[in-house]
Amino acid sequence: MAINKVEFDGKSLIDLTSDTVTAENLLSGATAHDKAGNPVVGIAKIPTKVSELENDSQFVNDKQVLEAIYKLVSPYIVVNSMQGDSFTIPDCSNFKLQNLKIFGKTIQDGVPTPEKPVPLISVGYNGKVPVKVEEVSIDIPTLNGGINGVPVQQGENYIFNNKRWLCDEIDLKKGVRIQRIGRFTFNGSEDWKLQSINEYGIANFGLVVSNVVEQSSVNRLVCNRFKYQSTLISNTKDEGILVSNTVYIRVNKTKASTVTAFKKWLKANPVELAVPLVNPVETPLTEETKNLLTRLTTKYPQTKVSNTYVAGLEATYVADTKNYIDNKNKPIKQAIIESI
Repeated sequence: MAINKVEFDGKSLIDLTSDTVTAENLLSGATAHDKAGNPVVGIAKIPTKVSELENDSQFVNDKQVLEAIYKLVSPYIVVNSMQGDSFTIPDCSNFKLQNLKIFGKTIQDGVPTPEKPVPLISVGYNGKVPVKVEEVSIDIPTLNGGINGVPVQQGENYIFNNKRWLCDEIDLKKGVRIQRIGRFTFNGSEDWKLQSINEYGIANFGLVVSNVVEQSSVNRLVCNRFKYQSTLISNTKDEGILVSNTVYIRVNKTKASTVTAFKKWLKANPVELAVPLVNPVETPLTEETKNLLTRLTTKYPQTKVSNTYVAGLEATYVADTKNYIDNKNKPIKQAIIESI
């Protein structure tokens, strides 16, 4: 007969009636008594594998813990972005870099003429852009011979030193390369048409090119041999290039006054052009390229971001809240001091 309570002289010497011991919650092999006084042999096992824990409905994995913590602290997290060719983030925390974007540029060192062309050089023309975040260096593949960008007056996606640029873009977090700039080379094999020869002796040759933005006062192109023009051919006195639905190359009629002569001139003097596209083209990045972001972290209190080319960069990071607020308040404090 099981005994669960022993009293002597009106006092309880042993009382098991409130005990909660069961075989299920007693360690395997251990012995005890339940609240009825019956012997109990434990059967509970200590999990030795994560898989055993995950089969338990009460198990909470690391991801769930992090998600719960993030929900609690996210109202107090400041995520900020900074742009530039190279820069130092002044208010960062010790945290994984949230995103990194790379913006292309089409570089031309000089003013071109038909006889003395100035080459167009794309950022990452050799297939990569080396980027360094603190002490970690990565090579970001550019695909298709580099990434381009042209200066514009509006519609930009990158600004540096108050200059607006429309650029090809590599977004590591989204995992895409966005081509916004078309690169074309004309060598005389195309279907050119002679539009007219004006009274100033300028021959206007046209070629229909799809998916290019019409050039205007707010859009610009970059060409290796000609300067951009916005004038009607009837008012044009100099050689140049204009793009609408058609690429127009204006040359002195002494160079070419017929399509045959113009194609021959182009074959000997290829014309290169970088111009915005109407419909950007997106290309997925490889998993290897996307995973480069996981290698990058910011270090409190400052982190330097740089590249050895002149690519534009945009780093999105988790700010140190105190430094972020202090930096925002500095101009206000200085203005107050100067007004006293």
